Amino acid sequence: MWRNQWPDEIKLMFEDQGKCCGYLSRDDSPVGSAASCQDASIKYGCMYTVIFYAQHSHRYIYAGLVSFCLVGLACMVTSALLLIDCSEEVRLRLSQTHYWRKRAASKAADI
Repeated sequence: MWRNQWPDEIKLMFEDQGKCCGYLSRDDSPVGSAASCQDASIKYGCMYTVIFYAQHSHRYIYAGLVSFCLVGLACMVTSALLLIDCSEEVRLRLSQTHYWRKRAASKAADI
């Protein structure tokens, strides 16, 4: 990816911020205008800088996805509990109505 697909602007950003030159070494497709490539003491490439950047970015992406999943799971559990509570309330109301109708019918039969 470093050699063929990335434009020089992205390579330059990694080289300047990571204080490195090239990908594997300073001979591996460096951007000549990078300040770190002008320094002859830097011999290592930007491979680890790119890897650490990708890991850092993916950590936030996965944390966001997991949090969305947890919120969705909490919503499902809450709605299930709400349905259970509503069905018990309806059942209680129907049983009370049935009790009062039965009691009224028995009193009417007694009279």
